[in-house]
Amino acid sequence: EEKKIILDAKIPELIYEDKTFTKIDLKCNGDKDSLSTNVSINDIIFSDSVHFPETKINLSSTEDNTEIHIKTSASSTLNNADFNAKVQTFNDGVNVHFYPSSFIINDKKWLLDKDGELSIRRNFVNANEIKFSHKDEELVLSSELDEVTNESHLNATIKSVVLQDFIPYLFTNPNIKGKLSGVVKITDPLGKATINFNGKVDSLLLDNKYIGNVNASAKANTDDGKIAFSAENIDSTNVFSLNGFYNYKDSIKNSIDVSLEGQKIQLSILEPYLADVFSKIDGIGI
Repeated sequence: EEKKIILDAKIPELIYEDKTFTKIDLKCNGDKDSLSTNVSINDIIFSDSVHFPETKINLSSTEDNTEIHIKTSASSTLNNADFNAKVQTFNDGVNVHFYPSSFIINDKKWLLDKDGELSIRRNFVNANEIKFSHKDEELVLSSELDEVTNESHLNATIKSVVLQDFIPYLFTNPNIKGKLSGVVKITDPLGKATINFNGKVDSLLLDNKYIGNVNASAKANTDDGKIAFSAENIDSTNVFSLNGFYNYKDSIKNSIDVSLEGQKIQLSILEPYLADVFSKIDGIGI
């Protein structure tokens, strides 16, 4: 007897973790050898200012291979964006082949001009200069062999990425603006991954208050959830350094511990965080 999977569903609205999906049309058709899935979404709403209208997703799966095609649109000033990839799964990892693609973030079209391939296995990581770009903004994935441990790790090189295009997907408060450049190094991505970042933010603004050009570093341990971070700013407006810790897996002590040393700080920057103690903060702390 031939076994088939047939699904035709319409969902007026779906809310998941503060994200809203409207007018979902889901169709699946397959058997024991293959499965085709088509999803049409009228709008994906992350926040008042972040939308993915008219999103269409097509998945074609055969055994361990899945072809992924995603189409989205933005404002009337841009054409539709197309993201295309082939995913092959293994018992110890995954291989992703990226076809020439584009995606839209905050009405900006990012391009992947040529094919690229990312392979992440239990003891092996390989990526050969997979570059997404919009004008002078770049995100490049590559792999590197550690000369000491002889293990490969994944690098994400970031160049002049506008933070306000991406931060709203993570959080909306505080409002952060600036241009981020640096390198993210991910070791053991399928195991007890550690993530290291070193870089800088040019013209950082926090809730529209100018901070300056900030050097920053961070280290995250996905095994225990601990994140350590530091920043330093030597600027005519603010001169300070800070160090902090955060554990995103600790539901009891889900707070940030920060120590700040400042030689010169615009006190209005601290006002939102001390509003329960002081009614108005202004001036310069030296």
